[in-house]
Amino acid sequence: MVVVNQHVRTIPVPIDQCASLIDQLGSDQDRMWASAHWPELRLAPDLRVGAPGGHGPIRYYVEELVPGRRVRFRFTAPTGFDGYHEFALEEISSAGTKLTHVLQLSPRHVARLSWPLVFRYLHDALIEDTLDRAEAAVSGNEPSMPRWTRYVRLLRWLARPRVDVVRHRSSPQVRHGRVEGGVTSCDTSSDRLTIRPTYVDRFALTTDISASPRQWAVAALEEGLSRADRDRVFQMLLGMRTAQDAQSGSIAGWAIASEGRDDIVLAAAGSGTSANLLIEGDAGWVQLTTALTFTSPVRALIWRVLSRVHRREVAPTLRTGARLLEQRAAAASAPSVAGHES
Repeated sequence: MVVVNQHVRTIPVPIDQCASLIDQLGSDQDRMWASAHWPELRLAPDLRVGAPGGHGPIRYYVEELVPGRRVRFRFTAPTGFDGYHEFALEEISSAGTKLTHVLQLSPRHVARLSWPLVFRYLHDALIEDTLDRAEAAVSGNEPSMPRWTRYVRLLRWLARPRVDVVRHRSSPQVRHGRVEGGVTSCDTSSDRLTIRPTYVDRFALTTDISASPRQWAVAALEEGLSRADRDRVFQMLLGMRTAQDAQSGSIAGWAIASEGRDDIVLAAAGSGTSANLLIEGDAGWVQLTTALTFTSPVRALIWRVLSRVHRREVAPTLRTGARLLEQRAAAASAPSVAGHES
């Protein structure tokens, strides 16, 4: 079964005046997404091919991008959401633009029930509110009030306690920034990688900490993770050979394959598994990409199970690195008391 869901809005302004609706999507300047009534659409670090993100429980990454014209997101969650959704602008006259949202989905497993019974109705309401906001943003009018059906209101009411619980539980970690990410397409993997991966995930942490990719790698991967845990995963389960910590030319036992001003690539290989860790950083964010390829079906099967644990642990790993870098920066800036004793 293939689901194709389409919403169209004709906006009486030139297409160039609508371009920012696409270009600012997911940012603090977003003028289209109906975040006043729905979970925010957030991307990390921003709108670019491969960037992970999502809204509420819906997770995806940017698969295709034509600036000012079209953006396509490929779903990674929830379970069974196999497909994409996209926004596109089309010029219909010198003073008219068509804004279209298309969702194409081949629901699997539990999604065969969750889509028609729950997500479809919430999706339709969200997109109509979003198109209302987009039209108002470029025409200068006030957006229409939401026109939700009774069923949509019921679904929103049922979902509200779960959202509140999640926010309450995650609030102690907010001080170290938002982490967005998940599994991405191997086609969007960086050309910095030294392998052709069969598995790629990418997670980004929003942070104001100023540190180089090497410093992030040391703090998050070498100092923030115990050697015993790393050996158990990489050596025992995945069969990779890693060096001792603090060894020249390596970080956390992974060889430094390449290093630039804004990124560093770590590599390791062994019996049936080859892997890269790519750490990239810029003002306001740091991103960790994990890429693996397998020649052993057994190692691939192990990773299929182990990767779920890995993805769950990436956010705390990045936040631990942020905390260590924060402590190091505070210690370096603390005034020395030596020589001031009377």
